[in-house]
Amino acid sequence: MKIKMLNNKVGVEKLTKSENSDSSMWVKPEIVNNLGIIKFVNEDEYKNLKVGMKVYFGRDVQEVKMKDSLIQVMSVDNLIAIVED
Repeated sequence: MKIKMLNNKVGVEKLTKSENSDSSMWVKPEIVNNLGIIKFVNEDEYKNLKVGMKVYFGRDVQEVKMKDSLIQVMSVDNLIAIVED
């Protein structure tokens, strides 16, 4: 089953502490918890966003269970930054 987000929404799965425990990070602690991987996005509408990208996001989210995972659903405007590894 393929899921495509509607309107300007994006679905992000939060990373766990062990996945983002890099000691060299200078980001404020309250923002470090807002790191995740894009799981659902309308790639036809937002060509610069792809499933699998690591992103920082703001606090305006709604938590929904999709495909047996807790997904943070938010507006694309709530994305703060894309992490390039």
